[in-house]
Amino acid sequence: MTQLTPREFGIANTMAWTGDGRFITADTLRNAIYAYDFRDGALTGKRIFAASVDRGAPDGSSLDIDGRLWNCRVAGGACVASFRPDGALDRLVDLPCAWPTSCAFGGPDFATLYVTSARFTMTAEHIAAHP
Repeated sequence: MTQLTPREFGIANTMAWTGDGRFITADTLRNAIYAYDFRDGALTGKRIFAASVDRGAPDGSSLDIDGRLWNCRVAGGACVASFRPDGALDRLVDLPCAWPTSCAFGGPDFATLYVTSARFTMTAEHIAAHP
């Protein structure tokens, strides 16, 4: 195993490798999505990738065929945020769950986004009201 970054993340989520040689990752505790350049086996040039979203915090993500990053917004975000390859927010898709955690494209043409969700930290009353 090779460590590519210093121990600097609160809760690391999202691992996406773009077609143009970038690595995208998120830190849920810092509510930030970062991009790195990947060259010669090293990550360099850490920078903020995505525009700030005022809904939840970043968790798992998936890239679509056009290079957009679809990011689950956990901790009450109740949505998936789509970011263009330049990091600009493209759209928010509301979900019927408060804690979406991860997503992946599937189906015959990979056009369906499947989303998982969590229910940790939720009270029994909250779960009953939001199954």
